[in-house]
Amino acid sequence: MSSVTRRGVLFVSVAGLAVAGTVLAAGGSVPIGPVQGAQRTVTVGLLDRTGTPVADVTTDDVIVREDGVAREVVRVAPGPPPTEVVILVDDSQAAATDLRDLRDALTRFTDRLADLDPPPAVRLATIGDRPTVVVDFTPSFPSVSRGIDRIATRPGSGATLLEAIDESAQALARRRAERPVIVAFLNEASPEFSTLTHQRVAQALRQVNASLWTIVHTRRDGAGSSDAEREREIVLGDVTRQSGGRHQTILASQHLPDAFTTLAAQLASRWAITYGRPDTLIPPSSLDVQARDRSWQVIAPRWSGR
Repeated sequence: MSSVTRRGVLFVSVAGLAVAGTVLAAGGSVPIGPVQGAQRTVTVGLLDRTGTPVADVTTDDVIVREDGVAREVVRVAPGPPPTEVVILVDDSQAAATDLRDLRDALTRFTDRLADLDPPPAVRLATIGDRPTVVVDFTPSFPSVSRGIDRIATRPGSGATLLEAIDESAQALARRRAERPVIVAFLNEASPEFSTLTHQRVAQALRQVNASLWTIVHTRRDGAGSSDAEREREIVLGDVTRQSGGRHQTILASQHLPDAFTTLAAQLASRWAITYGRPDTLIPPSSLDVQARDRSWQVIAPRWSGR
């Protein structure tokens, strides 16, 4: 990709990541810790102004700060693929008109996951009425494909997205997942029947270092007004971004295949940014990952991983 003029800085705040090694002062680099300090790697998505993953990134393209203090970027390399991908599918009554396009979209998405090296273990679950596992974690993509074909809408049901995310995080914890991702599709017209708060969902994701990526078929009359639906809106917006994922909305089910194809490309094209930090008894409380090119969008977690 041709070089892009860097005229500014775009940043994402990443809370609680522990790492780094120098302070960039006005006169240059000033060591702030011993050479034997630790290193930490954070997985970041970088998109250009068209939403296309950036194909060429160097250590000069990114800035890392912890608690406002600049750290030394040691290495930038293509990020490894997810080790586990949980796919949560809205099969409530409101999603009935999405089903045909949704199956096509999920098939395209999982085909692209199968091309990753190595491919992840995939879990397919539905969220209508209650969280229901259709296919448990498996590297067998034919099994996942058969599971997609079995998805059918549940008459009279609403959604349980927040409970499904929480249950998925528990399943990832039992597997000791290394680089987990949760992908959720929701029709916004589905009433939310979960009783969990967005804080509970955020904590569940944070504990397993999982990023949440959401695709929502938005409703024309706006979001619901119940307490559960307000909690869900916070999860879809704030919690998704905090976890290092991305939220997409579509206006018609015909856009689902493109939305899932875009998501697959972004998961396959992330960057591993390794930076150093001095030994310290108190870990930093916040970390900012920035791109020097203001036109780039940074997708990064805002909380500490393991």
